[in-house]
Amino acid sequence: MRQVKGQVAGRAVDSRHEDEPTGVRRRLLRAFSGSLATVPALPYTDMRFGQEGELGVVIGRRVRDLPVEEAMTAVFGYTCLLDMSMRSTEDRSTRKSFDTFTPIGPWIVTADEIPDPAVLSLRCWAGDTLRQEATIADMIFDVPTLVAYASSVMTLEPGDVIATGTPAGVGPVADGDRVAVEIDAIGRLEVTVSDRGAIPYGQRVGAALSPTVPMAHAPAPHS
Repeated sequence: MRQVKGQVAGRAVDSRHEDEPTGVRRRLLRAFSGSLATVPALPYTDMRFGQEGELGVVIGRRVRDLPVEEAMTAVFGYTCLLDMSMRSTEDRSTRKSFDTFTPIGPWIVTADEIPDPAVLSLRCWAGDTLRQEATIADMIFDVPTLVAYASSVMTLEPGDVIATGTPAGVGPVADGDRVAVEIDAIGRLEVTVSDRGAIPYGQRVGAALSPTVPMAHAPAPHS
C-alpha cells in the first residue's frame, strides 16, 4: 500500500442527498490512517459518530486555477476513503479531523486505469449491513468540477486528496463495528471502530466554553 501524504483538500462537496453549499476544507495529516487497522478511534463515549464512504481523488502535480476541461490532467489516481464525522456543536472541520478519522486505501489505482471515474460504483457496509450504494455519477458535481473548484480556492500539491462526498445511508457506528468501503476497479478498505481511550464529551478541553449539546446528538440505539 502506498501511503498518501501531503496537505489535504478535504471534502470539496457533499453529495446530492445533503443540502449544503459547495465548500473546501483542509484535513490534518494525522487524520489519515490505513486499511485493516483498528480505527477510527472515537474520542468520546457519549457522542454519535457516523460513517461516510467516498472516492478519494489523489492529485499528481502542483496546480492552481485549473479550468474544468484541464482538471483531469492533475489527477494521479484514485483510492477508497472513509470520512468519519461526529455530531456536535463544533464546526464541521473539527468534527471530521480527529486522529484516524480519514482511513484511506488499500492502495492507489492510477488514473490511466480508470478513464471515467463517474462510472464507478461505491458501496459501504457497517458490519454486515449495506448502508450506502451509488455511482460516482450520482454526486452533484463530477470529479473534473471538484478538482477545478478546489484549485480555485487553494494551490493543490502532489499527494493532496479530494474526497468526492457521500451518498445517502450515513448511520451511527460504535466500538467494535467493522466498516468497509468498496469501489469498483479500486478495491476494499476495511477498518474496525474503537473507543479505547474515549472520554465523556463534557470532560473535553474547552467544554466550559461550548454550548450544551442537545440530546439529539447523543448516540442512537445500536445493535
